[in-house]
This record gives sequence, C-alpha cells and structure tokens, in this order.
Amino acid sequence: MIDIDRKPIETDVLIMGGGIAGLMAGIRAAGLGASVVIAEKANTRRSGCGATGNDHFMCYIPEVHGSDIGPIFEEYRRSQVGGFSDASLAMLFLRQSFDRVKDWEEWGISMRPWGHWDFSGHAFPGRPRVWLKYAGHNQKAVLTRKAKETGARIINRLQMTDVITQGGEIVGAIGISTRKEEPVMKIFRAKCVILATGCGSRLYPPPSPGWLFNTANCPVCTGSGQAIGYRAGARLVNMEFPQRHAGPRYFGRCGKATWIGLYKDPQGRIVGPFVKKADKKLGDITGDIWSSVFTDKHRSGEGPVYMDCSTTSDEDFQYMMWGLVQEGNTGMLDYMAREGIDPRKHMVEFMQYEPFLVGRGIEIDEKGETCIKGLFAAGDPVGNFRADCAGAATYGWIAGESAAGRAGRIRKFQTAEKGPLVEESQDFYGRILDRGQG
Repeated sequence: MIDIDRKPIETDVLIMGGGIAGLMAGIRAAGLGASVVIAEKANTRRSGCGATGNDHFMCYIPEVHGSDIGPIFEEYRRSQVGGFSDASLAMLFLRQSFDRVKDWEEWGISMRPWGHWDFSGHAFPGRPRVWLKYAGHNQKAVLTRKAKETGARIINRLQMTDVITQGGEIVGAIGISTRKEEPVMKIFRAKCVILATGCGSRLYPPPSPGWLFNTANCPVCTGSGQAIGYRAGARLVNMEFPQRHAGPRYFGRCGKATWIGLYKDPQGRIVGPFVKKADKKLGDITGDIWSSVFTDKHRSGEGPVYMDCSTTSDEDFQYMMWGLVQEGNTGMLDYMAREGIDPRKHMVEFMQYEPFLVGRGIEIDEKGETCIKGLFAAGDPVGNFRADCAGAATYGWIAGESAAGRAGRIRKFQTAEKGPLVEESQDFYGRILDRGQG
C-alpha cells in the first residue's frame, strides 16, 4: 500500500516538469498573477536535457537577419529540427524568439558572450545562419531563480503520473512525492495543466549497453508527458518517426555542431559535400542533414567516420572548447584530458546514437493547448513543433500565458480527488511497492 495525502494541493496552473519549457511557463503564468506549481521529479536547478547547459539557440533577430522573416523560416524548415513542425507554430515561434533571447539576457544568461549576436554552427554555406551562439552553462539555475522571484512554487522530487479530467476538461492531477524514504501519493486540484516533461530516452540500447545512463539526452526523461497525454485522450502525432542523434562513439553526448572540424573517413577523405575547411561560422553540417552517415559508412565498409580538428585554427579550437563547456560536455572533456586525447592530434570517431522521442508526441495549437480543454504542452513532448531549447523557452512562455488566461476565467476548483482514477492509482502503485521482486 502507498500512503496518500488526502489534502489536495490547489493551484491555478500546474506544470509537470521543471526543464526549460516548464520554468518558462511558470515564469510567465506567475508573472500574470496566476498561482503556479512546478512539479519536478529531480531538482529544477539541474534537470532535463538542458541541465548542464546548451550553446545554440535558434532565433530570428531582425537587426541581424533583416526585415524579411521568410528566408529564416525556410532555414528553420530545412534544419534538423524543422521537418515535422506545423508551419503556423514555427512562424509564431520565430516571431517571438528574439523576445525570449532578450529575456534570458536580462535575467543573467549570456546571450552574446562575445559582445555581439554571434550566429555560428548548424549552417549551410551561402545561406542565413539561424543558430545563436550563447553561454548556457547556467541556464537552469538562472531560470529557477527567476521562477521563484515571480512567485511560482517549485516542488522538487515530485513525479507526476496522471491528469484528472471531468467532462473532457482538466480538473487536477496525481503525483508521487519521493522526498522521503517512503513515497507519498499527492493529489492536485488545478484549473490548467501544462505537460513539459521532456523527451523519451532509453527506449533502445545506448552506445554502451552496460552503462544505461550513457545517453546523449537526459536519461531520466522517459516520455512520461506523451504517456500522460495519451491516457487522458490527447492526440499524439509523428510518434512513428523517432529521432536519432549523433556524436562521439561510446561517449553519448549532444553538441556535434559545437565541434569545429571536418567529417572524414579512415583515409582522411572528407565525407560531406559542404565544406573543405574547418570554420567556426559554418561547422560541418553533414552530420545534421545526413545523420545516418556514420551508420551508412560503417555498414558499407567505408567507415568509421571521424571528426578531424587537425586543420582547425587555434582561435577556432579555443572557441570550440569553450562551446563544449557551455553545452555541458565537461565530463567528456575531463575524460579526454585524463586519457591524453587531443582533437588537434587525434581524430575522434563519431557514431549515430539510439532512437529517442523528441518533437514527437502531443499535438498543440498556437496557444500551446491540446484537444483537451485546460491541458497544454510545451518543449520536447510536443509532436507538431520542435526547436529544442529555444522552442521550449518560447512555447513554454506561450503555454504559461494561455494557461494563466484560462485559469483566470474559471471561478472555482473542482473536487478532483473524488474521481475513480485516484483510488485506481493508489491500488496500482501500492501493488508495485508490495512486490517482493521485479
């Protein structure tokens, strides 16, 4: 049997997940006067795929890109994140993205660490560059502080498991607190819920199956938002197209566009058609648009494919190493230093990683709302839009604003704790806890 706290927690807006999207949703909703709870199963200061940092933020800045947003929209559509997004959601994101950049800089995240708007990496030669290079190592700590300043209540160590609906509308939710040795089931009365739970990792074996947490993305992001939405009746889209990332072999890490070098085969031949010289402004976009190149070359006997930084200038190499720190790859850098691996002397083998779910999941509209009244979603669990950290920040803000507006029009809370789902959940979780093994 699992203990249950029979006193419901009341909040206008309940946010499931304290990653980039969840914190931005909380900041906006609380700033508009709504009562907000951000429920995070870990700790918002270092949780989710943005836990240890990031260094690329897709955005449209008119003073850099000009007044015509059309070419920037096309670059987004052709990028590694734009292929499954609804056009209306993508355009809304781009139009609001610069506002979020300015917010982050005001709050203490360095969005122009070199004193100007620096667009580099993930880029095609001769085409607009749309990924802003920034110093994101402290982004989660900054957003956590800002959420608290605006009045959002953060509850860490609280795993949300289901939403409660009545008559097709959200009235509450269920979670399990793990703050103490014995878990306790918590019940919420909520006027709106925002699903911001992250991607779906560890669905397939990682690069080194014996190390289950050796994944490029957050290993404890398990696709729970998609599952919660599905059980509640939300529409899921693009679930049949899992994403595969790429990076250093056997050491799963994101940030392949942070590397400044050329993809080469064992004979030193460049495998992509885009660049012949390593340059920080472009990088080698081969890995973005032909992410299976690493697997394809391995299967054909022409591989493996390596990242070769031997021709990278000293200035660009230092820029690369700085970027890898901002991306959160300090563990990998420490390992390379300890083992004497110098990318200027040693080519680093890359591989295609296992499939995972990001930008595949819950369908939302331009307000961030699902087909269920009062249920919103933002960030990685959304299925018809994706732009990683930038998208999470922007649609988290949009969803927070929309949820706060809807909650303000609802006069009273419903008795969510009276529904059958609460008793069913208590029985189910209790049986799990009572197992002797497995």
